[in-house]
Amino acid sequence: MKLFILSGLSSFTTASPTITAGACDYQNKLDQVCEKTINFTPEDDYYCAEAVAGMVARYGPNANGLNAGWKCYSKVLESNNQEACINRSGDRTSVDCTDPDYTKAYCNRKQDLEAKIAHLDSNDCDVTTTTTTTTTTTTTTTTTDPDAGACDYQNKMDQLCSRTINFTPEDDFYCPEATPVMVARYGFNANGGNAGWKCYSAVIETNNQQACINRGGDKTSVGCTDPDITKPYCNRNQDL
Repeated sequence: MKLFILSGLSSFTTASPTITAGACDYQNKLDQVCEKTINFTPEDDYYCAEAVAGMVARYGPNANGLNAGWKCYSKVLESNNQEACINRSGDRTSVDCTDPDYTKAYCNRKQDLEAKIAHLDSNDCDVTTTTTTTTTTTTTTTTTDPDAGACDYQNKMDQLCSRTINFTPEDDFYCPEATPVMVARYGFNANGGNAGWKCYSAVIETNNQQACINRGGDKTSVGCTDPDITKPYCNRNQDL
């Protein structure tokens, strides 16, 4: 670890981000996710054969009127009897909304859309304004190892995979191959094709593939073990 310290008197201008209250247009951002559904191909893990251009996000049931959750619908009705949309506070609402037409084509995107909402919640909607202040002070700048305090991506993705077994057949992304211990790896399917992020039930002792992710957010083989594609696994490319 390299360490450099620089001290001195300086006058500087800082830009401090502040969050604009009520600024998050959740609905628009979820609609953007649905609009991209048509871009998936049959080779993708979450390809949806029912995808059409112009899909919108709504909280609603499946074709049988059951299994309510976030989906991408191809059609909406003129009514607004359901709390099928999401407002700027992150709550479901019927205000300025239209109900989904679940008799027409739709795609299950419950996990993707819930993950998007969670991301917006934890990242203040990725919307900031800037407050500029000028300060004169004595500063000390310390430069350390760039990996210090970086994000432990691998551990967080492993945690997501470990929860795969909690899904039931009623959930949109239930995986019958789920086991109590699963880890995230970038690897192939059982046929040696369709490389992507998956939750594997077993690994092998080699590290010939860049199957893990380091603290810089890059795929790596360092400190990693390759996935065993002959054992049960679950496709989680889009979630991961």
